[in-house]
Amino acid sequence: MIYYTSWLESLLNKGATGSLEEIRMTATYDNVHIIHKLTTEFYQRVREPYVQRFIPEPVMNPTQAGIILTMLDRSGAEINDRHSVALSALLVQAAMDTHDRIGIMETTSEIERKQRQLTVLAGDYFSSLYYGLLAECGEGKFIKVFSRAIQEINEAKMRVTEADSESEAMEHFMIVRSALTTHLAAFLGFASSIPSIRRLYLLQCLTGREESFMLNTAVNQSASSRKSLAQQAYGLIKEEGQEDFPLYHIIQQEADMLMASMRTGE
Repeated sequence: MIYYTSWLESLLNKGATGSLEEIRMTATYDNVHIIHKLTTEFYQRVREPYVQRFIPEPVMNPTQAGIILTMLDRSGAEINDRHSVALSALLVQAAMDTHDRIGIMETTSEIERKQRQLTVLAGDYFSSLYYGLLAECGEGKFIKVFSRAIQEINEAKMRVTEADSESEAMEHFMIVRSALTTHLAAFLGFASSIPSIRRLYLLQCLTGREESFMLNTAVNQSASSRKSLAQQAYGLIKEEGQEDFPLYHIIQQEADMLMASMRTGE
C-alpha cells in the first residue's frame, strides 16, 4: 500500500469528509492508479515483439516505482512532469538490467550470438528512450542525474568482479542495484534514506523478489549464506529511522513482506 501524507493533508485541509483511514484508502486507490498508468506505459515502450522472440522482456520493479514517485511528490524541487521523470528512471533501469544479461550468455551457436547482439542493442535502445523523454518534457536537469548514476553503476559492476572479499563485492553490488534511485534521492533531498534504499534492493535480490545476474558473482550462492545476509540487511533497515514517513513506510513495508515471504518458504 502506498499513500502520500502530503496528499492526505491537502484533502483534509480542503474539508474532505470521512475518517483518516477512509481517506487513506482513497489515496491508496489513487496511487495504485498512478502506478498502473506508469506500468502500462513502461511496457508499451519496452515491448518489441521481434526482440522478445530471443530475449525476455524487461521487468519493472513496482517498489522502485513507488519510492521514486514518493520522492518526486514530496521533494521541494521544481518538477514539471513527475510521471516522465519516474518513467525515465525505470527505462534506464531496464537498460542496465538488460545489459547485465550479456555477461552470462553463451555464444557457441549462431542463435546464441544473435541473442547476445540483440541484448546489447535492446539495452542501448532502452537507455536512449530516457534521454528523449526528458528532453521532450523539459526535465533536462535529470539527464545529468541519470548519466552520473549510469557511470557509477558501470564502475561498480567492474568492482564487483575485482573485489577481494564478499563484503566488498556486496557493497559494490548494492550500488549496481540502487544507484539510479539513490542518485535521485540525493538530488531530491532524501540522502538520509540512501542506506535503507540500498539494503532494500539487496534484500529483494537475496529473497528472489528481483532477478539479478550479478548476485552470484557478488555473494555466496548457498541458501544459508543468503538467508543470513538477508536477515542482516533487514535488521539494519529496521534500525534506520527515516525523516520522511511515507518513504520510510514503503521501505519498511516491502522489507517486512520480503522477510515474511522468506520465512514462509522455509
